[in-house]
Amino acid sequence: MKQLQAAVKEWTAQLPPALQGELRGLLARAGDPPLGQLVHTLVYLATHGVLSWAQFEQELTRYEQRNPNLLLFELSARAFGDHCEALVRQHAPRLLRPTRALDAQYAGEYDLLLPDAPAGVRVEVKGSRAVAARARGSMSGRALHSGAAAPFVMNFQHLKMHCADVFILVPVWSDVVQYWVLNGAEVKRLPGYCGSQTRDNQLEAQLHVKPSTAALMTPFETPPAQLPEAVKVAFARQAAPQGSTVAGRVGAD
Repeated sequence: MKQLQAAVKEWTAQLPPALQGELRGLLARAGDPPLGQLVHTLVYLATHGVLSWAQFEQELTRYEQRNPNLLLFELSARAFGDHCEALVRQHAPRLLRPTRALDAQYAGEYDLLLPDAPAGVRVEVKGSRAVAARARGSMSGRALHSGAAAPFVMNFQHLKMHCADVFILVPVWSDVVQYWVLNGAEVKRLPGYCGSQTRDNQLEAQLHVKPSTAALMTPFETPPAQLPEAVKVAFARQAAPQGSTVAGRVGAD
């Protein structure tokens, strides 16, 4: 967004002072999040001839191309979670929706099952959107590009540690989607892990990720096509003594 904001600021300076004041008043009354205000400004600039309408459309198209995931920041928490699970299933059809036929004990407590592992691996999928830590406003207004220098925060919530063997965490930026695959023990060892979501909810945990801890997630990053194999490897690490293996991309040297 900074790239578009800088261009808009330069174009706005070309307006006569009276029109600049009028524009500021319009934006103050609109009360939109940053992107909405930028669109209002672009429309105003095109209306007053600073930009052509072709330039207006071109700038919006460029912005959408740089930030293809912005609509995901507008979804409700439930819809976003469903979307993350759908992404995982799209990339990894070997991960199945569990049924009583696959797991006689299944009662809806985890998301996916890898049945081709020896006893089946129970998998939970959790997503989080990267947003500016110190900004206020809507989720889409706080959405961050993966290359942004601004401090960010992610919060993976409702982790049912007692129900799943392996966790696929799905961090979503405005431009990219990543996949981190860890077993339960590895999640618990991460800084930012909290064993209870709230005082009243002791059964679900959460994991906060911020710039100071993000590098710890890099060894668990997995290409989407390799998610099933990464689940098997993460599950196998649970049986190994702590520190005896190094988490990494599947197939890494």
